[in-house]
Amino acid sequence: IEIKGGAYAWKPAMIYDEYSSLSKNEYLLYLDAGCFVTKPMNLIRAVIWMNGLYCIFSGSTIKKMTHSKTLEAIGEEGINDLKMFHASTLGLKVGTVANDNLIQSWYANASQESIISPENSSLSNHRYDQSLLSIQIYKSYQSKRRPFLSYQTYEIAQHNDIG
Repeated sequence: IEIKGGAYAWKPAMIYDEYSSLSKNEYLLYLDAGCFVTKPMNLIRAVIWMNGLYCIFSGSTIKKMTHSKTLEAIGEEGINDLKMFHASTLGLKVGTVANDNLIQSWYANASQESIISPENSSLSNHRYDQSLLSIQIYKSYQSKRRPFLSYQTYEIAQHNDIG
């Protein structure tokens, strides 16, 4: 994708590659460049071990921050009013069915320009990789034990690269 900085499609591709290189029950923790680790990550490690997934809510909803063409292509009934997740911090236990599905689908959808970066999308109506990740988390964990989802960053300070 040669527009809009690649529409952040590089992130799902990079995380997919790293996830695929790990063995079952190993952990993957992705942090954006603007994230700082503020103390030992014991709580995050425990959450990933117990629940398989650590991701942080953002302040907006899927419907508000996901382009309508993306929702038409991959949306799920009943998720439009649910909270988005930050794509800046993602912890995964490798080899669970839900996480395997999450990572594979996130990568596959990010590889399709019409889904990750639909015509007329911008940061005012779409969050690219974050929109796809949010939808896929709800789809992957829909009928499974709900993962630990939080507004708290615990041992990580986010967005230290902004302004």
